[in-house]
Amino acid sequence: MYNPIKDTIFWIDIKELIFKKPDIVENGSYNIPVPMENIFSYDTFDSFYKHFILYNDKMKDSESFLNAVTNISEINDVESQYIGVKNLFTYHRNKHATWFIILNYFKHCNDENIKLNLIHIISLIPGHGDIFWHKGNIINESTRKSAYELLKKSLGETEIRQLLKYIKEEEGIQRGSIGQSIYAIIDRLDNNLDLLKKIAFDKKTDETSRFWSFLMYLYSFQFEHTTEHSIALIN
Repeated sequence: MYNPIKDTIFWIDIKELIFKKPDIVENGSYNIPVPMENIFSYDTFDSFYKHFILYNDKMKDSESFLNAVTNISEINDVESQYIGVKNLFTYHRNKHATWFIILNYFKHCNDENIKLNLIHIISLIPGHGDIFWHKGNIINESTRKSAYELLKKSLGETEIRQLLKYIKEEEGIQRGSIGQSIYAIIDRLDNNLDLLKKIAFDKKTDETSRFWSFLMYLYSFQFEHTTEHSIALIN
């Protein structure tokens, strides 16, 4: 903000303001207070720079973690849930508790866009060959291993049915598709073959889900059985 009377520029960290008062976006007030000590100039640039460099450290503390969890729990506020998921993964993905929350939240999330984001995030636990790994999504190995064990036991038939509905017909489970991430998740679940078979042969299930379920089942089946057994399954 420029003050022409003082011929001085001041700055404010909007993110920090919203972080401390998340309801301000919806409820106001929209008169944003600018601290007079936040002068933007050549002489004060060092403090300005350090403030934003240290921002990442602030977002990794316990208060930030609690705020992210609180946002996710706002069941009537999709935007808050999205922010919560984003902050939880971005700043706290190397905490075991984060994956416990994400995997359990997946079961109750009803927003399609958030669900797709969760699928992408969860697929990073088992991983697959077409993930572009970078410093913004790498999980340390000890956390990934504990999250992997949690994943295998956390999702069951209900969640598999949910996942199958997000496979796009025109893409299937080919490389680079959301279906590839979905397969990577389902393939690591306990009793996945039994559950896929159950869904595939359940006449009450929609045809599309049955098709993808059977395709995944057959693909995995072939690695544990002879070619003859696999062909017989199709026939």
